[in-house]
Amino acid sequence: MRQKNGFTFIELVIVIAVIGVLSSIILASINGSRIRSKDNKRIVDLNNVSLAMDLYFDKYGAYPPSPQRCCDNNDFKENFESMVDVLVSEGYLPAVPQPPTTDYPYMHYQYPAGEAQGSLINTVLEGINPTTIGPHNSCRPFNTADWCSNTDPSTYFCLCHPY
Repeated sequence: MRQKNGFTFIELVIVIAVIGVLSSIILASINGSRIRSKDNKRIVDLNNVSLAMDLYFDKYGAYPPSPQRCCDNNDFKENFESMVDVLVSEGYLPAVPQPPTTDYPYMHYQYPAGEAQGSLINTVLEGINPTTIGPHNSCRPFNTADWCSNTDPSTYFCLCHPY
């Protein structure tokens, strides 16, 4: 009588299927962690900029100047970088923070004089569902026509600096 060595074809298929299921579960979990990590970086970066803006306001009585380019994401991204350059040159930040992806830039809008609103920084969070309630202590409402609306659901993380 011959002794069998090795695995049958069915056993190999079952093992491969189990490995496939486990790897898909792990990959889904890793992707969720990556998104949460990117969102956490965005929140930390904007909170640091917000603190620097408040320190600048305490010293000068106004928020850092912004070129107030309007009205697309590239304009608001340039506004953010220009405004944060001022904070870097004043020593409130070590460098201009860079978002983890270019898909969702950091944006800044400074309301024109006379609107008595102030300054707003924001970005998109990837790992949340659209909401009218400010995610992660995001401000709502700032102006109901803008990103930080309390009537239009969005995934924007907004930090408001009212005058």
